[in-house]
This record gives sequence, C-alpha cells and structure tokens, in this order.
Amino acid sequence: MKRSQLIALIFSLILVVVLLVLPTKEDGLKGSHDHATSEEGHSHDHDHDHEHLDLDKEVEEALAIINGGGAPMKGIQKLRDVLAADSNHVGAIRQLGFLSMRTNQFEKAIKRFERLLEINPEESQAYFLLGEAYEGLGDKKNAIKAFESFVSLTKNEEAKKAVETRIKELSNN
Repeated sequence: MKRSQLIALIFSLILVVVLLVLPTKEDGLKGSHDHATSEEGHSHDHDHDHEHLDLDKEVEEALAIINGGGAPMKGIQKLRDVLAADSNHVGAIRQLGFLSMRTNQFEKAIKRFERLLEINPEESQAYFLLGEAYEGLGDKKNAIKAFESFVSLTKNEEAKKAVETRIKELSNN
C-alpha cells in the first residue's frame, strides 16, 4: 500500500469515528418514523412507537452479535429482518452500509447510503459515507461530489475542514 493510500485510510477511519460520535439530530437526521404530536408533545401512535423501539433493539442486538465475535451472518440476518418489517429503518440501513464498507462491498454500500439519502436528503453523515464508498471504488469524481454535499450540510467545523482537505487531495491526485 502506498504511503498516500495509508494516510487516506487512517484519515478515513479517524473521520468515521468523529462522525459516529456526532449527534445525528444536529445534521437533520430523521428517524424512519416521525409522528404527529399533540400540543402537549404526546405521540398519537403509541403502538407504532413501541414497534419502532423493538426494531431499534433488534438492530442493537444484531450489532452485538456482529461485533461480539459471534456468527456475523446471524447479526446480518437480524438487520435484514428489521428491514423486512420496516424498509425505511435508517439504523438497519446504515449498519448494513457500514458492514458493506468493512467487507469492501462498495457497490452495496453505495446503494444503502443512497437509500438513506432518499429517506433524508439532509443527512450529512450519509453523504460522507457515500463519498467513502465511492472513494473505495476509485470513483474520485463522485466521491468529491458526495464529500462536497457533506461539507455543505454539516455543522461540525472540524469535520468540515478535514473533508475540505480531503477533497483537495482527491482533486490533486
């Protein structure tokens, strides 16, 4: 691996960690279920809320299986089951995208991150991840485009500066 590729990989990993600890609400992340609320702020759809919480718990359990050294396919199947119950569950889509990235299945990751952006086109993190996936494929043009969208949407100044530097590096290579 060339030194520049190694630096880009390390930079990417650091930036992903930074993005993962950011509150996603800041960048406009909407859950797959936005409910109408009364003036008191109570949901009108308690059963639906409960179902969503159950699906969130399923995603957490799937990640525990995958990250705990268990049978990763069992965890992946749990994520797929969540999507079978709710095809717009952003947590399951995002995690399957991450897993696709980890296994260098960049085409699958791109489809998943594009799906996140169909659900919420204002989610900066999804643009960053999409850029990562395009970069993994060697598609600098689309990586730059996705990173530029991230920069235009994120409120995190550190991440913005880091990605702007990355865009310059990709443009110069």
